[in-house]
Amino acid sequence: MIDSLKPGQKIRCTLLKTLTKGDDRDTIMRIMRHDPAIKKGLRKAQDRRLGRLNIRSRGGRPWAVREKASKVASTEKGDEFTVVWAPLYAGDFKAVEKHLKIESV
Repeated sequence: MIDSLKPGQKIRCTLLKTLTKGDDRDTIMRIMRHDPAIKKGLRKAQDRRLGRLNIRSRGGRPWAVREKASKVASTEKGDEFTVVWAPLYAGDFKAVEKHLKIESV
């Protein structure tokens, strides 16, 4: 399926099982961050974190104490995400295609 996709084509991916840890989970979460809805959530969370940025003194100089980044994407069974296909993603998709159901939109 992956080899037949054309650049610019929208695809919908569904997780076939819950992933709790490991490299496959990290790869899927990296792919999910290309979904427009997830991108928007990450941007909003970043803006909120920057608004709560705590500046304190460290060695007589200002030091920014930053919060950890949000994890908007989840890897539960049945979660869906949509991405615009680019050949750049081929390696990631081939590595985790056993966990995904990929269909053209």
